[in-house]
Amino acid sequence: MNLHHRITRIAAMTVVMLLSVFAVPHTSAVSVQSTRLPHPFQFTENKGQWDSAVLYKCEVRHDGFTWFLERDGVTLVTSVVDTMMVGAVRERTDPFSSRGGLPRPPASGNDVAAVGAYGIRPDHESFPLKSHALKFKFISECTTQKDVGINSDLRKYTCAKSIDAQGELSWHNNYFLGNDSSKWAPDCRNFTCIVYHDVWDGIDVEWYESKGHLEFDFVVHPGADPKQIRMVCEGLEAPLSFDTRRWDFSPATSLNDSGMAGLKSHLQELCLPISLGELRMSIPGAYQTTANGTRGNNVAAQFRLVAGNCFAIDLTNGYDPSQTLRIDPLVYSTFSGGSGEDYSASLGLTITGSIVISGSTNSQNYPTTPGTIERMNAGLDDCFISKLDSTLSHLQFSTYLGGEFNDYCQELKLDSQNSIYVTGSTESDNFPTTTNAYCQTHSGYRTKDCFVAKVNSSGSQLLYSSMIGTSAQDVSNAIIVDESDSSCIITGSTSGTTYPVTAGAYIPSSSVGCIITKFDINHPSLLFSTYVGGTNGAEGNCIIKLPSDQSLVFAGETYSNDFPCTINAYDTSYNGGDDAFIARINHDGSVLLKSTYLGGSSMDVIFKMVAFRDSLIIAVGGTYSTDFPHTLIAFDSIQHGRADCFVSVLNRNLTNLCYSSFFGGEGAESAVGLFCNNLDSIYIAGSTTSHIFPLSSNAFQHSYAGGDHDCFVVRISINNQLNYYSTFIGGIYDDLGSDILANSSNRIILLGITSSSNFPITTTGYDTANNGQHDCFITQFTIDSTYVQEASPLPNSILLVKNFPNPFNSTTVIEFSLPKASHVKIELFDLLGRQIQTLSDQHQPAGTHRMLLNGSQLPSGQYFYRISTSDQTICRKLMLIK
Repeated sequence: MNLHHRITRIAAMTVVMLLSVFAVPHTSAVSVQSTRLPHPFQFTENKGQWDSAVLYKCEVRHDGFTWFLERDGVTLVTSVVDTMMVGAVRERTDPFSSRGGLPRPPASGNDVAAVGAYGIRPDHESFPLKSHALKFKFISECTTQKDVGINSDLRKYTCAKSIDAQGELSWHNNYFLGNDSSKWAPDCRNFTCIVYHDVWDGIDVEWYESKGHLEFDFVVHPGADPKQIRMVCEGLEAPLSFDTRRWDFSPATSLNDSGMAGLKSHLQELCLPISLGELRMSIPGAYQTTANGTRGNNVAAQFRLVAGNCFAIDLTNGYDPSQTLRIDPLVYSTFSGGSGEDYSASLGLTITGSIVISGSTNSQNYPTTPGTIERMNAGLDDCFISKLDSTLSHLQFSTYLGGEFNDYCQELKLDSQNSIYVTGSTESDNFPTTTNAYCQTHSGYRTKDCFVAKVNSSGSQLLYSSMIGTSAQDVSNAIIVDESDSSCIITGSTSGTTYPVTAGAYIPSSSVGCIITKFDINHPSLLFSTYVGGTNGAEGNCIIKLPSDQSLVFAGETYSNDFPCTINAYDTSYNGGDDAFIARINHDGSVLLKSTYLGGSSMDVIFKMVAFRDSLIIAVGGTYSTDFPHTLIAFDSIQHGRADCFVSVLNRNLTNLCYSSFFGGEGAESAVGLFCNNLDSIYIAGSTTSHIFPLSSNAFQHSYAGGDHDCFVVRISINNQLNYYSTFIGGIYDDLGSDILANSSNRIILLGITSSSNFPITTTGYDTANNGQHDCFITQFTIDSTYVQEASPLPNSILLVKNFPNPFNSTTVIEFSLPKASHVKIELFDLLGRQIQTLSDQHQPAGTHRMLLNGSQLPSGQYFYRISTSDQTICRKLMLIK
């Protein structure tokens, strides 16, 4: 369960604040259609079947919440299984819980206590429930007085002057309770939105559903004062309090080649203690929108305790009463596509916050705008470039780019003037080129040539465009732009032996393999061009530049057992199959500075790479190798399915593997998007076929939605394996992630491809309907403070969760929950009952705790771990495999 606070909008010139409470932590969108409910969300009118104070009832079964809307506020009832009265429960077939992908324990013996804490919603006839009710009431005034040394608060309550039910549904509910027909309530209407008018002067409250959760907005009309808004929470077990829960990187302990760093936490949360545990509210952030709906200034907002359990919301800076205010997890989401197949490839963010995407489409009606380079599809698959505003509600420009045959865009980058550079491959003899191009001629009929193109920031001019290649197949996969905006560098591969190379290049002779080429944008020449590879070739998938010495780091995959590795590199031996590689070359392409393999005995591919503070190289991709190298400290040291994604961190000299971990489920995963904010977090995007995936409990989407693939987004902390975020994102058909970035407001921007008509899209999006077989999508959302979690309801006895992963290779996570503060001892034993290690022996507060067990110094085999307090002892079995 989770109690989550945010503030949002209704219309221009109107200030809107929103409070949402929900059980399964989701990223919420403003007015998003629910894609996972079996029926529409509904508010059912009271015609005598409930207490007379109740106006409407709303039951959110998957959250375990029931809401009773009353004129002066709302009553929230939440329930969990009463584990003291449960004798036995059925074993669940889903091995992953909603609590971060940890396996649900078997439902027998001591494990019975786990059922309620995991939020499993059993049939009420079979499982007795424990409940707790809270009342949130509207108040107009709250002050504190001191009377004989006792503080008390004086409250004046307020309520709605009138109530409006909107969005009536087509069906009614009937309540025939008991034998007295005079008390029956037939034909009770159901609605999707309830509006409370003038709860405070000029301030309404709107109740509605967003993505399966009840939310309510405070709507502050022009001239009204938001300082009027106050609420009191009645029915708490203890007073309201504040807490801090968000992890930030500590600059005093920066990452180095060893990959170690420190963390600190800072974030205000409002804690609401109840008999079942603790609910939490947080305000993730605020900004205002102008009259035309575009984004304005950020506004800081925070809770303020007025008196007792009364609280208000303070806007601490930059608030303009003439503009709409949002404080929101901020999901913007939109489709972009035509009636054919549209494939997104890459994502860019301008200085002003606009979002640029590129990809390929065979749609004849992909959306374009007047005055751009090409408004018609010139052949089969054409490239496209589209630019949207920061709220994804307005298409600033969109254009085709291509010739008569197939043209595929692989990556885009922006320069300091917001000009757009794209690269990829083309089969078209008439691919548009410019007079200052290095090569205007295609090298072979219907074979692929690399291309590079530069488009101005409005999409109206093709400033540079060139082809380069051989009569065989040539592909460019990645591009970077020089700081001077006068050149760009690509990497990819060629299967021909006549690819242009320059004098003084690292490998100036004809060869097949990875290519690195630097174009002079202002003149028809190459600044340098070289091969890198072995006998069986290689392919470059990504390239970055290290600022300190302007050296270039490129990575991808190689099929060669003689790929050029440098002395003292991390791995100088070919491991089998396709190995990943990472290499550094100097600024003019003449010297291979460092180079290493990275992989196991099967296929391993690096797709994306970033530099961390010029000292570390972070790479992600996919691996089929069960023996892919991992470090002792890793999120997961075991490959769980056919293929897992991986994240690996090496020092800039490529001599030390600082961090490496698997991440995946029982199917297949591939990581193709990567972003690092130069703090402690690595953001990864990709696609998965795994229905069982290591999700965090604050995931946006907790279940695999359908189709052959769902997107995933993962955030991993290098230094704290227990601090991670992971979620599915998808609809009923195929959904694949393409790229990921974050903007200055720490908002995640995800680009991908979907064939799902019910992919989660906001109604404010530029395009809210799936247009064809595959559409692109762009989604913005915030994780971290947005998804601050409510503490799990405390069990009546110790809850010891089965360790994850199990079996494990070197590290595994043990989780346990305490009903009260206790002295806890956790011990590890071998099969003969001999104590091997004391993992913990200290006083622990009530609540849920996690710890990391490092078995790197233990031999393979079965072990038992035991948790003991003065009241209870529980044992579990684990398996260590090396």
